Amino acid sequence: MVTTEDERQHEAVQSLILTLGVALTMTGDAVIEIQRRPRATAAAYGYDNAAISVLPTLLVVSLRDGRSGAVKTIDSIRQLRLDQSSQVIAIARQCVR
Repeated sequence: MVTTEDERQHEAVQSLILTLGVALTMTGDAVIEIQRRPRATAAAYGYDNAAISVLPTLLVVSLRDGRSGAVKTIDSIRQLRLDQSSQVIAIARQCVR
């Protein structure tokens, strides 16, 4: 049975991954990298079977099998500067440690 604390952690991790995924998309990095980093973050939090889909204007994250995914829109016009992109990638690396 899922407890309230488990549900809060699930929602927090899902929110982190959605936010991270959107920020990574804005770096202009390859889609495979944008999917790989949030998947690694999910695994670091115990969600080894996370499903992450990246589209040009949409990010979908499902951490558990059989549960609906969370969706976040992406402002595909806005891109980060190189220094900002470097910071986002550094944060993504820290999330898996």
